[in-house]
Amino acid sequence: ALETRVVIENFPLKITGLDAWDEKLVVGCYEGALLVLGEVDAPPGTSARGDKKMVGSEKHRRFEVVETHKAFSKKPITQVIVLKQKRFVITLAECVNVHSIP
Repeated sequence: ALETRVVIENFPLKITGLDAWDEKLVVGCYEGALLVLGEVDAPPGTSARGDKKMVGSEKHRRFEVVETHKAFSKKPITQVIVLKQKRFVITLAECVNVHSIP
């Protein structure tokens, strides 16, 4: 069986597409922003947003924004694909764009 856990909640932007890149998430937003989120430890006994909701001493993970591209697209980003081997991010907004990952 799969274990379900919330790692992002109450996010201020509308997430419309995402893909994994190693230990990170590349997130496309309705507002045209492209964000990179990195996984960090959450204190024991807290939820993804830091509330005292989860019980126990198990280490929980949550994601925080580590890189922001606010005006990445003038249109909503509807899909994000990371091609790790080629070091590309492909986004779908008003057209298909290919971006190099430094």
